[in-house]
Amino acid sequence: RIELYQDKFESIQRQKKERKDALDDALEAQSVWQDQYDAEYENEIRNLQNERVLVKEQLKEEERQRQEQRNQLEIEAEKLAGQLMQQMQDEKEAADADFLRVKDAKAS
Repeated sequence: RIELYQDKFESIQRQKKERKDALDDALEAQSVWQDQYDAEYENEIRNLQNERVLVKEQLKEEERQRQEQRNQLEIEAEKLAGQLMQQMQDEKEAADADFLRVKDAKAS
């Protein structure tokens, strides 16, 4: 009888150890999974932050280019306005000269 109790006791102890080992394995697997998840999450956060920096830099560059184009257009507009004013002045002077010639021709 003692041997029977001893065998049952040992069997129960083995089962307890197997359950404990299984639980330890499950906890370790869960810990590994959690570590992997955390690492991937942190990597995604870093990627998003880097992307955000790149987008900001790209927007700044695009804004700089737009400002440069705006400045070029303003310079061109001022140049064209000056040319137009000169052309109008030249045409006025030519018209005045023609008027004086016609007037002198009629007076002679």
